[in-house]
Amino acid sequence: MSEHVPLGVEMRSAGLAAKKSEPYQKRRAIPEVVLAVAFLTAGIWLYAPHLKTDVVSLQWSTAVDQQTLAGIRLHPADFRVALEWDMWALIPGYLIGLFLACHLGSRVFWMPRPRTLARLAMAMVVLAAACNWAHDPMLMTALSRGLQPSALLEWAEVLSFVKFAALLVAGSVGLVAVAACGQPGDEEFLGKGDYGLR
Repeated sequence: MSEHVPLGVEMRSAGLAAKKSEPYQKRRAIPEVVLAVAFLTAGIWLYAPHLKTDVVSLQWSTAVDQQTLAGIRLHPADFRVALEWDMWALIPGYLIGLFLACHLGSRVFWMPRPRTLARLAMAMVVLAAACNWAHDPMLMTALSRGLQPSALLEWAEVLSFVKFAALLVAGSVGLVAVAACGQPGDEEFLGKGDYGLR
């Protein structure tokens, strides 16, 4: 025997379902895209002039050869400057830029799984920034100690690996979200393209 659902409750449920599946308007998405690209570009632009050294080799210093380590030890000041600008320019830039891009994905992706992935990517951006802010001071301390083998360098390497893995996820989702907003056509609403996200 089927349970009778009052007409008012049924209409409210239908209204909520329609509201949840309402497409995201382009006029609301464009400012978010502009801000995401602007913050990401600004972070890179401010950081790039100070990138005179191979900071990635420093982050993976336990795995590089002695010749590379000797080169790092010759220019500790350059690496320290690069790490400082990494903390105060690049990290905030990609944190805000990628977070906005992934947030946009949580709005323009229609299917539940891509939306969930976009929300996960937002968390990945925060995780990447936290790891980055954590390992940069570790690397500065290691530089002041002559990059001697230590648990500090090993932890910095672990955090660096987690950071790059998280950025890979977040960057991919953010790129797809921005691309979805730039799909051709004059539709007022997003989410109608051929991205398999409906």
